[in-house]
Amino acid sequence: MRKMLNYNKDDIIRSFRWLGHGEHGFTELAAFHPRYKPGRDNFDYNKKHGYLPKTWYVTNEKQLLGFLNRFHGTHTCCYGINPRPEILRRYGRFVRTAKDTDIKTVLNFYFDFDLEDSAKPDKAIPALEELLTDIQFYFEKDGIVKPFRAFTGNGYHLLFALPPTSVEKYPDVRERLKRLRDTVAFEFGDSMASEGIKLDSTMDLRRVAKIYGTRKPGRRKLSRFYGNERIEDYVLKEYLLSLDLSEPISSISLQIPDTLPEKFEALLTADPHIQKLWNNEGKGGSSDLSRSGYDFSLAKECIRNGITDINDLTAILMIRPEGAVRKSGKNELYVRRTIGNALYK
Repeated sequence: MRKMLNYNKDDIIRSFRWLGHGEHGFTELAAFHPRYKPGRDNFDYNKKHGYLPKTWYVTNEKQLLGFLNRFHGTHTCCYGINPRPEILRRYGRFVRTAKDTDIKTVLNFYFDFDLEDSAKPDKAIPALEELLTDIQFYFEKDGIVKPFRAFTGNGYHLLFALPPTSVEKYPDVRERLKRLRDTVAFEFGDSMASEGIKLDSTMDLRRVAKIYGTRKPGRRKLSRFYGNERIEDYVLKEYLLSLDLSEPISSISLQIPDTLPEKFEALLTADPHIQKLWNNEGKGGSSDLSRSGYDFSLAKECIRNGITDINDLTAILMIRPEGAVRKSGKNELYVRRTIGNALYK
């Protein structure tokens, strides 16, 4: 694949400065080859062909640009949005990527809006931009600094800057970020559904983003960063820490589909392991044997077998006779969170 070094240096530098990592530690960089195959079973294959992800740690713009000059054009280049407290290593030698438990200070988070596969970009992108304006006003009216936008190529990020927030002092900060994301999903869910827009459920502290101002290999569209000076928002931090995690957002009642996806029906007929999970069977005694535990395991197994469409996975969990939706009255937020965890954990 021909290496493409053309990127938007201004967006790259401004977004790196906006992250505000500075005195808080290192910025983790990652480069993902388009032919990389995830999973331990593919380790030897990836190593043989040079497809394993590349992990770097940097503290300044010069180092960041050096990383891009080496990998941009052949890899998707990303950075961690929250600082890593040190250069993390495996067995004390090999540089590794961060886990959620490695993050000590939260400075940033973002909401990731993409288009459904069936959405037509010419119509959906303008609708998404209008929706983002409404969401920005939703926060501004409560005195929160207007979040910045960043174009990702298939949608937008809304970026928020927090004053340094200690994970040790606020160990439930990840749950609070998920609650804030779920609140937005509930408030604007109808608009998103009608326009073919989806909001990613992932809110991990170690989260990475494609470096704004770069592009994926073989793609024409650059991601773009539309922010400027970083403003650490103490009102936002107070708002986040005041969320009542014990109060349900809504008792949404799901409208259960009539039929299962055809691809899953074929899998259910042919695969004994899927059949067992479908009936709350087949997991060892040390595993999570709850209905939600089986929902998660079934979703994971479906993804391994190529069923990755959000709507298909939603239908499977909603229809499952022994699942938490049918038997325990779980709502839409539960289904989306289960699918999100299955996709990204």
